[in-house]
Amino acid sequence: MNGAAYEIEKLVTRMVQALVDQPEHVLVNTIEGNSSIVLELTVAKEDIGKVIGKQGRMAGAMRIIISAVSAKTKHRTTLEIIDNIPMKRDFETKYGKNAPSSTLLTERSPHGTNIGYRR
Repeated sequence: MNGAAYEIEKLVTRMVQALVDQPEHVLVNTIEGNSSIVLELTVAKEDIGKVIGKQGRMAGAMRIIISAVSAKTKHRTTLEIIDNIPMKRDFETKYGKNAPSSTLLTERSPHGTNIGYRR
C-alpha cells in the first residue's frame, strides 16, 4: 500500500470511529489500482445509519473530503459502505421459522450489493 492510500485509510477510519457507537467494529479495506483506490467500509449493523446519515448526507460529506485529499495525489478514490450480513433473527423475522433449512435466499441491499441468507 502506498503512502497516499494509507493516509486516506487512516483518515476514513478516524472519521468513522468518531461517528459510531462501536468504534472497535470499524474496518476499512483498501483496494489499490494503477490510478484508483477503493475503500470498503464495514461497521456494526447498529451503526450503519450513523455512517450513511439522513438522505446519505454523512456519506456524501465523507466522500467529498476523501476526493479533496486524493486529488492531491492524483488518484481517484471511491468509498463503498458495505452492509454486514444480517443476523439469524433478522432472517427469521423476514422469512419465518418454517423456511427449509437448506434455503439460500438472495436479495439486493439498498447499496446495490447482493445479500445471501442461508438457513
